[in-house]
Amino acid sequence: MKDPAAKPQRPKSERDSFLETIESFVVAFILAFVFRAYVVEAFVIPTGSMAPRLNGQHLEYVCPKCGYHYNVGLDQPQDSRNPPLLDARPVCQQCFTPPLPKDRESKIYCGDRILVLKYFYHFFPPQRFDVIVFKYPKDPTVNYIKRLIGLPGETIEIHHGDVYVNGHIARKPDRAQEALWMTVFDSNFPDVEHQDHPRWQVEGVERTEMSSVQMPWTVTPNSGRPAWLSFQQRDADGREIPVYDFYGYDAWTSYAQGPRQDGQDEVTDLDLRTTLEMKAPGTVTLLLRAYADQFRAELPTAGRGKVRLIHETIGPGGVVRPETPVEGPESAIAVGQPVDLELANVDQKIILKVNGRRLIDFAGNGRFNEDDDFDYTPAVPRRQWTGDPKGWTDVKLGIQEGAAVVRRLRINRDIYYTQCSGDPSIPGSPFAVEGRPYEVKADEYFAMGDNSPRSSDGRYWGPIPQENLVGKAFFVYWPSAGARYGIPLRAVPDVKGFRMIH
Repeated sequence: MKDPAAKPQRPKSERDSFLETIESFVVAFILAFVFRAYVVEAFVIPTGSMAPRLNGQHLEYVCPKCGYHYNVGLDQPQDSRNPPLLDARPVCQQCFTPPLPKDRESKIYCGDRILVLKYFYHFFPPQRFDVIVFKYPKDPTVNYIKRLIGLPGETIEIHHGDVYVNGHIARKPDRAQEALWMTVFDSNFPDVEHQDHPRWQVEGVERTEMSSVQMPWTVTPNSGRPAWLSFQQRDADGREIPVYDFYGYDAWTSYAQGPRQDGQDEVTDLDLRTTLEMKAPGTVTLLLRAYADQFRAELPTAGRGKVRLIHETIGPGGVVRPETPVEGPESAIAVGQPVDLELANVDQKIILKVNGRRLIDFAGNGRFNEDDDFDYTPAVPRRQWTGDPKGWTDVKLGIQEGAAVVRRLRINRDIYYTQCSGDPSIPGSPFAVEGRPYEVKADEYFAMGDNSPRSSDGRYWGPIPQENLVGKAFFVYWPSAGARYGIPLRAVPDVKGFRMIH
């Protein structure tokens, strides 16, 4: 039975539907405006001061020798009518080879577009190594993006590429460190034309299947002694060189202005990673040395003992002060199964991982996180170390007994914060460089760019007032737009470049 009190609904007129549509658009516009004003705002990266993690306007290349993909920055605006000058010379980040003449005039791609959490720091305190957006202290109408280094009340100083806070080295959290590693060598991009000057030298090998620079390599050590694969960095002509703070992203401007405008500082904070498979019981050793401090991680297969991390001091006569090994769990590697291994020496700490997980609980809290790294003090102050820079580091992979199939080898280097001469027009400049520590005031922050040789940052113009903070950068939502994938539009993003910002 129908309810007599119920009234039949009047069908909506076209006028009512139109008004509801207009109302929806108005509400959506207001919500979007509020969201942009108070929650999230989009920005475009204008320069390469945060490269290679965040790109400004740039060119993109593929190395003709090793196939490595790299970008080269263009901080000066360019367009299709004014292509970049071809007297500059970009070079590969990994093997230092310039592109072929036909590839020199590359397409131009836009800077990354990012999202920033506005007012994030009204609710959560800024953390060291956050990527922040702020109003440039000398011109608040301009937004800058840098990495936060110094917090209120701290004294900041750069020494040998590292940041020191109140006299102690600042160690980066895992996410920031992973973002800041830069490729030195990756076997996925072999330099097939330089087989007569290989970067990996082999010693103590009974039998090896290393007919080319391309992996996998099968290594069988001599009886009773380990086989060693030793890394030596080389330039494009095969000459031995140290690992420098070279940025492929800066190569365009570097070579346009003269050789070695950056890449002048030797880097000793390195990261060795390998994917391998033990074919028979044995022990894998990862070895890193920086100056006098040498670290060996011994990783046995089942039944061959415990994982050991050994710190040794190296002098002219060899090992002069071996310390008591730190022991971890029984067995780290299963025979017949591929395994990912990593040993890193960075910020005066040693990171040891198997399949992405730390093995030794140094902190004793059972968490196996970044608190569980081996901290150390250099045996010899770095400023006192002399000799040929090519001998300042060692990177080795060892196989003791058994046999191993090495599927991949990678070496990364840490960011190296450079010294600078500062800006003569700004009193007190340069700030926080070696010998000139800077004390951050209670209402200030101190920031620097990841592309240290090319970044205009706190070293030149000083601190950031607290009220200038805009927010925390957290996501690249439109990476490196340009004409891609056969689409003749300059707005097409690099689909592999969507990523969180750390």
